[in-house]
Amino acid sequence: MNPQVRRWLEQARTMWRGLDPKRRRWLIAGAAAGLVLLVALSWYALAPRYVVIYQNLDAKAAGEVTNKLDELKIPYRTSGGQVMVPEQDADRARMQLAIAGLPKSGYVGYEDLFGNTNIGGMSDNEFNVKSLMALEGSLAGTIRQIDGVEDVQVHLVMPEQHMFVEQPVGQAKASVFLKIAPGAQLGPDQVAGIQQLVSHSVKGLNATDVAVVDQNGVRLDHPEDAGTAVSNADRQILIQKQYEQLISDRLQSALGRILGPGNVVVLANARLNFDQVKSTQSDVRPVVGQNGVPVSVQKSTKSATGTGVGGVPGTATAGGMATGAPPTYQGATGNGTYDESQQTINYEVSKIVTERVGQPFTLQDLTVSVLVNGQPTPLQVQQIRNYVLTAVGYPNDGTQDQKVTVTGMPFQTAQSAPQVAWWARYGWAIGAFAAVAAAIGIWFALKRRRMAEEGLPEPVIPAPRPSLFEESELPEAEQRRREVEQLARTRPQEFAELLRTWLAEE
Repeated sequence: MNPQVRRWLEQARTMWRGLDPKRRRWLIAGAAAGLVLLVALSWYALAPRYVVIYQNLDAKAAGEVTNKLDELKIPYRTSGGQVMVPEQDADRARMQLAIAGLPKSGYVGYEDLFGNTNIGGMSDNEFNVKSLMALEGSLAGTIRQIDGVEDVQVHLVMPEQHMFVEQPVGQAKASVFLKIAPGAQLGPDQVAGIQQLVSHSVKGLNATDVAVVDQNGVRLDHPEDAGTAVSNADRQILIQKQYEQLISDRLQSALGRILGPGNVVVLANARLNFDQVKSTQSDVRPVVGQNGVPVSVQKSTKSATGTGVGGVPGTATAGGMATGAPPTYQGATGNGTYDESQQTINYEVSKIVTERVGQPFTLQDLTVSVLVNGQPTPLQVQQIRNYVLTAVGYPNDGTQDQKVTVTGMPFQTAQSAPQVAWWARYGWAIGAFAAVAAAIGIWFALKRRRMAEEGLPEPVIPAPRPSLFEESELPEAEQRRREVEQLARTRPQEFAELLRTWLAEE
């Protein structure tokens, strides 16, 4: 054994023999308590942390999930409709359960994804993905409470956010998949309510951009009627934003191919006129010449033929008139004829009725701002301006240059949050252990000070000092101990040989 180690052991034995039984018991109790506390902290720090993978499960769904976890040999805990698994097995459990189509109910919400996660150690991308998953799960759990809905899945597509741009690039969209219970049917008001619920839960999402589909692939919402509940002013604002976004997206897509993705940002500002004009015009014109087209012809012809009257003029004939009637006179002899002809023609002329309905809106003014990463040359600025002017329909003659502004400045990319080291996750445990160690050290220091004040031997061997008592005044055992200490200090080599001899004899 190393002589230095032997010296330390001998010093420890000497210190232990110098303690009275009461202090020995206190020292043993303190060491045992410290050891138990250290073991408890180590067990708590190294024990697997359980996280919630699903909640709000009914008894049947929870049983199906736990049976599957037993098959996968993944430990779990259940509490109040929640299923918890060790943190390192959470992703594998979710994936295997999803493959098996479990659970039939329940969802993953904000408290599940962030309740046991150190948010400060996440990157921006990881935080955004988990926030989106939590929002989808929370919306699904809310929609599932509607009568007649057995299961639901919500998918959100969020627009890409860029710096220096007030509006995000792209349009937020959502789709809701519903599994309707057998015999149940959702009315138009319920479908519209689902659209309003989702649109009011996502920033920048319009109800018209929420598609609702059932398990048969039938779209339950009607896009043409989805915005009936929206006021006229809101509809105009929505049309203006969509028009501006359409112009911005097309220009940014085209310029991004030239300048590189992420090196250009385009923002359009449009002023629209929503005064819709409706006019009706009637025009009557002849078709053929000045008459038109005959549509009906009506003809009427009359003719009569008779014999002349004979006899003495002034006398009545046998078949003549009654008494007192005007006399008839004998005319010329022979036959008489009578002819009458009448024709009516109805003509139809051309009548043209023109009804004009103006466009829902007209463009009154359009300005475009282009932000380029870096410092483009004046020639590049002019080329970009000319391209934008031509793309939006302005004449490229210099009269509309003020409608398009091109600015260059370096872009700043958002830095991801630094990853926290593994030991930082257990900082509280390290701090607790350090506090306990400090408390034990302070306790030992106070004990040593008290022992020194009472005149008892200190835990460590004191430095060489002249004896305060004569050898005759000391007990025999104390005298031998001091002699041994004196020998160890003055002649360490001989003391080591003597110690080895004693050990060999024993």
